[in-house]
Amino acid sequence: MELQLSDRYAATDVDGDVVFLDRRDFTFHMLPGAGTALSAGSSNLVWQVTDSELAGTLIEAGIFATAPWQVRTKARRVENANRNLPRTEHRPPTRTERADLALAGLSMCRHFPGRNFQHLLEVAAEHLQPLDRLASEPPSSALIDSVAMFLQIYPWIPFQGACLFRSLMLLLYLRRQGHDAMWVFGVRTWPFLAHCWLQVGDVVLNDHAEGLVSFYPILVA
Repeated sequence: MELQLSDRYAATDVDGDVVFLDRRDFTFHMLPGAGTALSAGSSNLVWQVTDSELAGTLIEAGIFATAPWQVRTKARRVENANRNLPRTEHRPPTRTERADLALAGLSMCRHFPGRNFQHLLEVAAEHLQPLDRLASEPPSSALIDSVAMFLQIYPWIPFQGACLFRSLMLLLYLRRQGHDAMWVFGVRTWPFLAHCWLQVGDVVLNDHAEGLVSFYPILVA
């Protein structure tokens, strides 16, 4: 039977292990070996389930819904980044760049502390460019320069954070600069690990492509 993921969840198949991400509180649930009974369609939104007992359990848990389905935005799928950001020459930041970084930091102070994951996704959803374009077109030289400047300044700011914090702050900074990017969340299993990064086309902006090989994208914001 065909089932649709509920609005609350994202999912991916990691070499036969199906992983679900709860958008509300950023928790993950894994079904080892469930890939033999669960398979995703092209949009990663509608899944084919061959085990009726498993289907009933997932519906009861609120992870999947049966027809008639609610109309939802097509779930995004993206290929892992396989190229790193090109190197650029270091230069002093302009007054505008310093101001945009400071304003991005102030936005983080307002949106990040004590907020749930769903709120962060809502902040990230205010895209300047369509996600389809961000997934298919390479980054412009101006965007590359903006990212390089952020990475140059970031180690000197008075507060730091893990990948979730860094990626959202970079995204807010880029949008103040008139650019945009995809916020990609990926998972791997055995051992389980979740990670996130920014990406445009097949270029990773704030990580190294070599380190992302083992991660399977589960959500694109």
